[in-house]
Amino acid sequence: MEDFSFNKRKYTDNEVGFNQTPVERVLFSNDGKASIVLGGDRVKSVDSGYGGVGFEDSSAIDIVCGRGKTISKEDKESALLVNPDFFADAARIYISEKTDVDKNFALAKGKIGSSASESAIALKADSVRVIGINGIKLVTRANSTKSDGKESGVKGIELIAGNDDTYLQPMVKGDNLVKCLNEITEVISSIKYEVHEVMNFLEKFVDNYNGHIHLSTVGQVGQSPNASIIKGVFSAKNMAHSSRDNVYSDNISSIRSTYMNIPSHDSCILSPYNKTN
Repeated sequence: MEDFSFNKRKYTDNEVGFNQTPVERVLFSNDGKASIVLGGDRVKSVDSGYGGVGFEDSSAIDIVCGRGKTISKEDKESALLVNPDFFADAARIYISEKTDVDKNFALAKGKIGSSASESAIALKADSVRVIGINGIKLVTRANSTKSDGKESGVKGIELIAGNDDTYLQPMVKGDNLVKCLNEITEVISSIKYEVHEVMNFLEKFVDNYNGHIHLSTVGQVGQSPNASIIKGVFSAKNMAHSSRDNVYSDNISSIRSTYMNIPSHDSCILSPYNKTN
């Protein structure tokens, strides 16, 4: 079997060597295509990252498969040794005690914002799958303090397709949305009933109006009912409807304040923390 130890490894046209620093320990696979680097925070050249500039407490583990995968054959031939490349390497799990993970991977800021000078774990590949036989939980703020001892606020979960946060919106909370829609449909049904009642009233009123005849002093001549009588009938009906209209308006206002007011009400249909585009 060919010896692929660190000092004797050979590379094919599709492989490149790793530019290792004296403080890094590297474990290579037998074919040299995968490696685990134990060292400091490093995102490119030997003097990059917090480890490269000498920060303490910036240890890192960099697990890489397919280093320099997208580098052209000509560039590989001209550069026998390459640095970490978070965009050219095929797949990576990066763990660091102190790093700028969003900046290093050019991630959209989102509503959460970018992490800086903090511990982080990043997974990157053409496809990433997280599989849980008993389920998967994404949990934020499991501790009240971060790794540096500082207080941690509650931040949510953001799903950002295409690395574009332009149209990032709060996720909908399903149970609250169902309650909200049920209450809206009840109000609509009540209004529908009232409209039906009004139509029935108008139909009866028109029939009575057309059949109503007053005798004049001249003779039997059809005349309109007294205007004051008509006004009185409509006024009574309108008063009853106005009272119910106020109830409907109150119900609609209650729906808006309960389900659509972020974040003052627990029943709001939108999540105050979790967002997606």
